[in-house]
Amino acid sequence: MNFPHNPHKIAGLLFLLSAILILPFWYILLFIAQPSNVPIFESATESLRYMFSSENPARTYIYWHAFAPLATVVFGGSYLLGVSRSKLGATILLALSFALGVSAFFFSSFAIAFWVSLPCYWAYLSLSSLTHHSSGTR
Repeated sequence: MNFPHNPHKIAGLLFLLSAILILPFWYILLFIAQPSNVPIFESATESLRYMFSSENPARTYIYWHAFAPLATVVFGGSYLLGVSRSKLGATILLALSFALGVSAFFFSSFAIAFWVSLPCYWAYLSLSSLTHHSSGTR
């Protein structure tokens, strides 16, 4: 099957885009509606301490939002640097991408989950293109 665009590159770029789209979550959480009598960075530091503390009942969601941008940058870089050019690399990246995408629906908003999951389609096409080329079909 011939693709008009390289699915490896599209998956990589979409992963990088999804990393960028998670950043407003952190900006809003740390810098919006802070107390007026506390310096902004002191307030943000205190907010971070609480968010990652055992006192915060929603810290699992915070951990996911801290991990997801890092994971999507790693996945995006892996696709752009050619890790997905082998069947093994493409299979592992697809499995990890799918796991991250599914987890996004549990730990984030629908909009973020959509953008984190969207590269999975192109990751599948990436693996599919390797399977078709290696079997000799087009």
